[in-house]
Amino acid sequence: PIDQVQEQKLNEMMERLTTDEMDIAARASYEYLLLEQQSLSKLTQQQTITYAKQLALRFLKAKMGNVDKALLRLKETLVFRREQDLDTLRLCLNDPSTLQQGGEEVDEEKETESSDEEDSDDEEEGGDDEEEEENGDAANETKKENIDEEETDAPRNHLYAKKCAQMRMELTEQLRFKSVYVHGFDQEGRSTYIFIPRKVQSHDPDWTLKQHLYTLERAIACSRAPDRTVNAIVDFAGFSMANHAPPTAIGQQFMVTFRNHYAGAVHRIFVLNAPTSFWCLWSLFKPLVAIQTRAKIIFVNTPLPNIGPIHNNKDILHDHYDPDQINESMMEGGLARDFSVNEYLYKTPFDRAFDDVRRDESENLL
Repeated sequence: PIDQVQEQKLNEMMERLTTDEMDIAARASYEYLLLEQQSLSKLTQQQTITYAKQLALRFLKAKMGNVDKALLRLKETLVFRREQDLDTLRLCLNDPSTLQQGGEEVDEEKETESSDEEDSDDEEEGGDDEEEEENGDAANETKKENIDEEETDAPRNHLYAKKCAQMRMELTEQLRFKSVYVHGFDQEGRSTYIFIPRKVQSHDPDWTLKQHLYTLERAIACSRAPDRTVNAIVDFAGFSMANHAPPTAIGQQFMVTFRNHYAGAVHRIFVLNAPTSFWCLWSLFKPLVAIQTRAKIIFVNTPLPNIGPIHNNKDILHDHYDPDQINESMMEGGLARDFSVNEYLYKTPFDRAFDDVRRDESENLL
């Protein structure tokens, strides 16, 4: 719940956003993005403000209620979201033919048939008087304007479909190694962002970040928790510094992005099975991790400096997850299915975690 002081500060932030910035902020909510795509008319300004406030609230909380600092970080994030084209990244696995780019989709066959019928009628009636000729000229002018609009939209829709196809191909290529995905919910409904570094095969300058952006955006869209926060599980079993550690520049980009643009999105981070060599990596990137985020990290079955060989809390995941939500490779007694890339990308909606749909269908049959 938002108190009166927060509401006033959020209203002030909204007043200092441009219309374009407010639209981008609202579309950070996948629910709003879908509403916008599926609606035949423009959403109301109040709807836009309501959803824009959801993103603004994260930064307001992260900056301890300081409106100026929160607004600055929010505006930086809106620029980032546009540059990364996160709207298309989230929608690219939808059927492009069902999306309404630039307003209501035009049925070209229907429009062509309608135009042919009107042309035929004009030839038969032949303009019996001057008034009908003037009306006919006006109708033809309107028709010409509509055709011009269709011709303007056609290249844009074609380019959008092409961009979606390119993103689908890149996502499939990156995610086929099963190193990062959304699977399972904790007992409070938070979705789980899973990252398995040992399965990383390469580090692409652009798509190493984009695949994680896709996954975190999807986890947020899936979350059932009232605050829409998510958990992260990072399983370092089998990790090798030589084979799996990212280049320093890519690792820094990753850390800075999540710190600057996803404030308050993560509730808890479980680091599993990290080897001793992990601490070399941690010492390099720790300064880029916000102090509040560090407090959310729980090390599981991991040797900790100055504590002993093993931090004996390997069963802690049982305190947060039911067995059917976690795979056995990460939690003893876990019953969750093994991950399938094709099912995840092409048979599961963006706002559902892997195996979520099948589990719901099975429960409905009981």
